[in-house]
Amino acid sequence: MKPFGPLGYVLDLGDRATCSSIENATPEVARKVLVYPEGDPTAERIQATGTLSPNGEWFIVKVSTLDGKQDSYPLNYRELKRMVSIRSTV
Repeated sequence: MKPFGPLGYVLDLGDRATCSSIENATPEVARKVLVYPEGDPTAERIQATGTLSPNGEWFIVKVSTLDGKQDSYPLNYRELKRMVSIRSTV
C-alpha cells in the first residue's frame, strides 16, 4: 500500500505525533496528521486531518493546501497500522 493521495501527498510516518494519531484513532474523531508532497520528502509539512471510518476499515486523510485545493483519500486502516508498527520498531 502506498500512502499517497490524489493530490500527490504522503503521510509523514516519520512524525511521532502522526503515528500516534493513527495508532490511537477512534471512529469519526478527526486527528491531526502531517503530510508532504510526493517526491519531495524534505518539503515543509502540511497539517491535514485523519479520521477513522465508522466501521474501522478506512483512515480518511483530508488535505487542504495553501492554494485552496482540498481533497480526501481513504487508506486501509489495518495496513496503515501495520506500517506504523513496523516503522516504530526500526
